[in-house]
Amino acid sequence: FLTAATALPLPIEIRNDNIVVRAEQGMQALANEVAAAAPGFLTDIANDLPNLDVPRHIEIRLVHKSSSLPRVAPPGRGAPHWASGVAYSDQGVVSVAHANGTELNDVLSVTAHELSHLALGAALHGRAPRWLNEGFAYLHSSDWSAARMQTLTGMAWSGNTIPLAQLDQSFPAQEIEVHKAYAQS
Repeated sequence: FLTAATALPLPIEIRNDNIVVRAEQGMQALANEVAAAAPGFLTDIANDLPNLDVPRHIEIRLVHKSSSLPRVAPPGRGAPHWASGVAYSDQGVVSVAHANGTELNDVLSVTAHELSHLALGAALHGRAPRWLNEGFAYLHSSDWSAARMQTLTGMAWSGNTIPLAQLDQSFPAQEIEVHKAYAQS
């Protein structure tokens, strides 16, 4: 995890009921798109968590590049260097990057994924094992990829999986291993 060095200004602000979208300069159109889509994502997610608690207030922070994610993290928190988005369920905050290196992210898909983490965190009061949390978020985003399926197929073929008990505790810190953990979840 990288920790925040200095806070990054997010001058764009859009409010939509209990959701606030904040974004870097030059991201107005994307911020509008995220603000419009987020309530629908949350409704779909809540349908899979009937009669459970939901997040009361949500802040979505949008940045141009993933290397800026630690700079918009809540105080004392950080972000993995490989992340496209991060959810801080205990704070109701989601941070999403438009690009990870030279690769553009599907911001709406990443937002849905991270909002799923927030919703499951609220519903189960932070008690969901990591593998369940990641699997649930994967189901609520359209981040299917051939690379993820290739990773999962290779793991199944070789038997090179990570024990669920280990994934209950934490996810690996190394990028290649974390991709395996996400695919397996």
